[in-house]
Amino acid sequence: MLKIAFIHPDLGIGGAEHLVVDAALGLQNLGHQVDIYTSHHDLNHCFEETKDGVPIESTQHRSSIPARNQWEIHLRQLHLLKSLLSPGAPKYDVFFVEQLSTCITLLRVIGRTRVVFYCHFPYKLLANGEFIKDPISRAQRNMLKGGLLKRIYRYPMDWLEEITTGQADVILANSNFTGRVFKDNFQSIRRTAEVVYPVSTL
Repeated sequence: MLKIAFIHPDLGIGGAEHLVVDAALGLQNLGHQVDIYTSHHDLNHCFEETKDGVPIESTQHRSSIPARNQWEIHLRQLHLLKSLLSPGAPKYDVFFVEQLSTCITLLRVIGRTRVVFYCHFPYKLLANGEFIKDPISRAQRNMLKGGLLKRIYRYPMDWLEEITTGQADVILANSNFTGRVFKDNFQSIRRTAEVVYPVSTL
């Protein structure tokens, strides 16, 4: 039996959240001990299984950090690590990190624990509007890419995303397309992301 902890930034209702819940329940049914750690868990906006199916540890009531931008979202995740890496915290065999990679290096260096990272579409490509499918004008696309100030703001965030993602022991992607985009845009990471498709409930 393994002790496994899932880390997710906001356990609401969505595809990424559904993946975490299904994976956690599946591993639990196989006999593993599973906990989910999140920075936000609204009992009025969540999957029913998270209310009584898997133990949830939420830090939302102990953190005054909002989530208005990427910096604050990453800070919220680092605050969540206090629950995971503090003296007396439960010890896990594997951390399953979803969406935000900020915590991976600390989990490996301080927690000395193996990390699986499940990546979705690289945020740095969403932030600059490069992969927006809807027709938009050149001016709108240039606005999304931003000027010098936005590039200065984005550079450390994009660097952090790539460096910390590469620290994971195992990297998973949600599709072959995401895996190809991942490989093309995170060129410092030599490994290929393994594809694990989200499940669908019939």
